Amino acid sequence: MKKRKDGRYSANITLKNGQRKYFYGNTPREVLQKQDEFLKGKTEGMTVEKLADIWSEKWTELAFGTVSEYKAAYKRIVAYFGSESAERVRPSEVEAFLSQLVRQGLSKQTVNVHLIALRQMFRIACKERYIDVSPVEYVSLPRHLPQTKRELPSDEDIAKIKTSLDKPFGLFAYFILYTGMRRGEALAISAKDIDFERKVITVNKKIAHKPNQPVLENFTKTKAGMRKVALLAPLEEALKGKRGILFKGDKDYMSETSFRHAWAQYIKATGISCTPHQIRHAYATILYEAGISDKDAQEMMGHSSITTTRNIYQSIRDVRLDETRKKLDEFISNDVKTAVK
Repeated sequence: MKKRKDGRYSANITLKNGQRKYFYGNTPREVLQKQDEFLKGKTEGMTVEKLADIWSEKWTELAFGTVSEYKAAYKRIVAYFGSESAERVRPSEVEAFLSQLVRQGLSKQTVNVHLIALRQMFRIACKERYIDVSPVEYVSLPRHLPQTKRELPSDEDIAKIKTSLDKPFGLFAYFILYTGMRRGEALAISAKDIDFERKVITVNKKIAHKPNQPVLENFTKTKAGMRKVALLAPLEEALKGKRGILFKGDKDYMSETSFRHAWAQYIKATGISCTPHQIRHAYATILYEAGISDKDAQEMMGHSSITTTRNIYQSIRDVRLDETRKKLDEFISNDVKTAVK
C-alpha cells in the first residue's frame, strides 16, 4: 500500500486477464475494505448495485454538472435493478427500464443519460470479466420519445442583452451571445486568451465547480471544445482594455455561489428570462442566419458531434417556421376581415 501525493492511499491487485485493479481511499482501512468488497463481488457474483458503485468511483475527473446528472441516473438504476445479478440483465429489461422513464415524463436528453450510464457500467463489467456480453450495447432509446425542447431567447431578450453592457454582469451575457461559449469556458477566459490582432479567442480550459469552489481545468467538455472562436466586432469593442480574468470572483475565478448571485443581479436589472445555455443557442442562431454551414458551426461551437449542431439548426428552423406561420395567419386574418367589411 502506498500513500499518494494527494494524501490518499492506494493498493492494487492483478486480475486473471493480467490487468491491474487499483483501490483508493483516505485511510489504509478504507482501501482494504474496498479491496475486500471487490474480491467478495468476484466470488459471489456482481450485482447491478455493486457495478453502479464501481462506476461511480470513476467520476472523480468529471465536471460537476456531469456528476450531478450521473448521480440522478445512479439512484434510478439502483432503485430499478438493485441486487439483480449483472449476468441476468437482458436487453428487454433495459428497454423496459427506459420506457418507464419515458412514462415518468423525463426528457429525451435525461433518458439518454441513463442509457449512457448503463452502457458505461456494463462495459466495465465486460472489461473486468464479470460478464461476457453487455445487454445494453445495442439497446436504443424508446421510439416516439419527445424531443428535448431547445428554447431560444426571445428577440426581446436578445435586444436587452445587446443594450445592457452597463448593467451588473452585463458583459457576461454579451460575451456568450457573441462567442457561443459554454458557461464554464467563458468563466475561464482571461485577457491573454484574446488576440486582438488576429481577432480570435482561444478556448482551451474551463471552470468546474466542485461543488462550489472554482477549479480550473486545462481541458474543455469535449476534445472538439478546444478551439478558436472569432472575435466579432461588437465584442472586440467591449473587451478593449480588459486585464486578467474576464469574469473575476472575490479572489480569482468565480465560485458557483458568486456566479449565481451575479446572474440573479443581471436578471433583476434587465428583466430577461433566458439562461446562459439558451444564449449560447442564440449564437447558433447568428451562425445560422449568417449562412454558416453546420460543419463550420460545429467547429465554432465546440460540438463533438455534428448531429448536435444539426439538431440545434433544426430547432432554429422550426422556430422560424412557426414565427412565419403566425405572421401569415395574422396577415390573412386581417385581409379576410378587410374583405368582409
